[in-house]
Amino acid sequence: MKFGTAQLLGCILLAPIIVSQERHKEKDDAYIDLIPLNLIPEGCSLNSYYGYGIVDGSLEKCDKYSEAKTKGEKFSSEYEEIKCRTLRMHGRMKNNRCECKPGWKGPICNEYYGCPTGYSLYNSV
Repeated sequence: MKFGTAQLLGCILLAPIIVSQERHKEKDDAYIDLIPLNLIPEGCSLNSYYGYGIVDGSLEKCDKYSEAKTKGEKFSSEYEEIKCRTLRMHGRMKNNRCECKPGWKGPICNEYYGCPTGYSLYNSV
């Protein structure tokens, strides 16, 4: 009887831990759906489901990108600042353009390439 009670007590104590395990986030803090980066297509086409595309190795909001391209304009510094704040993890403004900070690369500046071979930024291989 003592063993059965211990098992029951163990299950009761472990249940909240098991239930509260983290899952992949599907929505951000504002309850907006998060889009996996691997689902975003190359280039900006009119039928882009999510409204984003990877153009020249960089994540762009297709409507703003296409609007600037059709007018033959350079991107405004305002768009570049918004892009740096919202579409880049480690971006910075330099000469009115958004670019990845030193040591970072990728479409959203999320890949770190400053670690020696076999090591990573967060101590895991």
